[in-house]
Amino acid sequence: MSPPFAGIPLAVGTIPSSSSSIILPTTVSSTMIISPIHDRSFYICKELLMTERTYRKDMGVIAENFRREIMLVLNQQQDLYMDEEYNFENETLIHLSDILFTHLLPVYKFHLHFLRQLEQRMAIWETRSVPGNDYYNSEKINSNIGDLIMNLVEILPRYELYIENYDCLLTELEYVLKHNRRFDMIYKEFESEKLCYLSLISFLTKPLQRLLHYEYLLE
Repeated sequence: MSPPFAGIPLAVGTIPSSSSSIILPTTVSSTMIISPIHDRSFYICKELLMTERTYRKDMGVIAENFRREIMLVLNQQQDLYMDEEYNFENETLIHLSDILFTHLLPVYKFHLHFLRQLEQRMAIWETRSVPGNDYYNSEKINSNIGDLIMNLVEILPRYELYIENYDCLLTELEYVLKHNRRFDMIYKEFESEKLCYLSLISFLTKPLQRLLHYEYLLE
C-alpha cells in the first residue's frame, strides 16, 4: 500500500492501485464509478450527452414554444377582417417564419432523434462497462458511439444553410418587429416569460455555437 500524503488522513490520502475503482461526485449523478475501462472517450461522450440535452432544451424554446406563438398570431390575423394593413402584417410574418423555421426545424428534429440514440448508447456503455459484466465488449461499444457521432455529418448542410441565412433572418426579424404591432407585442411578452430564460436572439445563435462546441469536443 502506498503511504498517505503528508498531513492527509489515511482514508483520504491513500493512492488507489490502478486496478481499483474510485467513486467521485459528478454533475451527472451523486456518484459515478470510474474504472480503468472508462477511458477518455467515455467522458467525451458523457459531456456530449449532457450538452446535447441542454442544446435540445434551448432549441425547443424557439422550435416549439416560439413557433407556437407565431402560429397563434397568424391564425388570429387570418380571422380578422383582412384589410390592407392586416394583409401586409400577415405576409411579413409568414416570410419571417419561412426564413426562421425552414432550416431550424430540420436541425431540431434531427437532434431530438440524435439525443434519444445517444442516451440509449450511453446507457448501454455504462451498463456493459461494469467490471465483471458478461456483456462487456469495449471495442464494440466504442465503435457504436463513433458510428452515432459520424451521423452528425448528415445535418451539416442544414447548419450551413442556417448560417448563410442568419444575417437575413436578423434583418427580417428587426423589420417585422417595427411593422407588425401584434407580433412586436407577442415577442416582448414571450421574452418576459419564465420559459424564455435567455433573449430570443441568444437562442437563435445556439446552432452556430453548437458547431463550435462539437469541434472542441471531437478534435
